Amino acid sequence: MLDLAGSVPGKLMIAGEYAVLQPPALALAVAVGRLVSWQAASDGQGALHLRAFGVESSLALTAAESAPGLPGFAGRAWATGAVAWPLVGAPSVWLDVFGAVDGKKLGLGNSAAVTVAVLRARAALAGATPSAAVLTDLARDAHRQGQAGQGSGYDVATIAHGGVVAFEPATGAAAPLSWPEGLAAVALYAGEPAATADALPRAQAMAPWLPGIAKAAMNLRDAWAGDVDGVLNALSACEAATWAAEPVRAALFPPSVQRAQQFLRNAGLVPRLSGAGGGDCVLGFGSPAEVAAAADAWRTAGGVVAAQLPADLAPATQESDV
Repeated sequence: MLDLAGSVPGKLMIAGEYAVLQPPALALAVAVGRLVSWQAASDGQGALHLRAFGVESSLALTAAESAPGLPGFAGRAWATGAVAWPLVGAPSVWLDVFGAVDGKKLGLGNSAAVTVAVLRARAALAGATPSAAVLTDLARDAHRQGQAGQGSGYDVATIAHGGVVAFEPATGAAAPLSWPEGLAAVALYAGEPAATADALPRAQAMAPWLPGIAKAAMNLRDAWAGDVDGVLNALSACEAATWAAEPVRAALFPPSVQRAQQFLRNAGLVPRLSGAGGGDCVLGFGSPAEVAAAADAWRTAGGVVAAQLPADLAPATQESDV
């Protein structure tokens, strides 16, 4: 019996929130940690076994495509990969999702990670080693099916590629970036999970500020390979571009997010919303010493640190030609 295993990271958006939904804008994002582990076996059962948020479920892979929640994302990924990697028999897949605290999601991209993990599992069963670009294309198609055709795809692209990427939704291209030497970051869990489906309509309310957010993200990409002061200045400009949306601030950014942002400012760090700003994680950038002190203080106050960078940076995927 063929038995294979692996894992995929989570993601955190650094810049481009909301604007990335309207190309030619881009998103800068980073892959972190180990969010979903997968195992696949040619056991003839054709089952999906999923453990997430303290709950275990099992169902037929052929039925998962129409299931709600994470099983549905897994089932759609399995079906999407069928053309690229046809299989004989009825293999099974086991998934463990780690992105939760007390049953609440951390905002590291659980559904995107499940989608990429299932595609990697199917490819492995077929003896294929697809490139991150191929995985991204398939994962974008599968993931959008669970989001009513919406979403930029930056999340699956970041998870598929690993490392730091500048993702352009218009082309689906993800350009790899190196983590700047001397820069550190911490991701604080704000304490309230945010649903992507709920956040997507907010882009309409942000319309007047999207050009500024897009320009700031592009400037950050250009500054990313430079000195740390230049990167921090560009990150500050990204935050200012988003925070300029004062008329819709209260509706977009709940008190939990604003508290985390203020905590990071008080710690001398540059705060950054990680995504749509409805909850989940808030990033803070600064020197390694400043970031370590802020992380310790947040934990001491009873908060949860979702990731610290560059320590939790997931390695970039080794590309193949398949």
